[in-house]
Amino acid sequence: MRRQGQGPDDCGAQAAASLFGQFPGRWTVRQRLTNPAATAFWRKAIRYPFQEHEQGTEIVQSFTAGRLVLRGLWIKIKCSARPVARRAQSHQ
Repeated sequence: MRRQGQGPDDCGAQAAASLFGQFPGRWTVRQRLTNPAATAFWRKAIRYPFQEHEQGTEIVQSFTAGRLVLRGLWIKIKCSARPVARRAQSHQ
């Protein structure tokens, strides 16, 4: 799903939103301090309230994603980039 005028960040943000919606729960996203473009991207791409802090050489955002409801529609997102986010492990 890519309209004319959309850049790679738009595609990546859509992919992240889809991923977070498909796997609700606690998430942690990390970027290196030396990559401010990645930090700017994730600050826009995370569509939930998040906490952010520095941890060693990284910027870390933590948040809880809710279930994505699209009223029965499936959205297919095609991007060339691999996701860099991963779910936080549950400590039950």
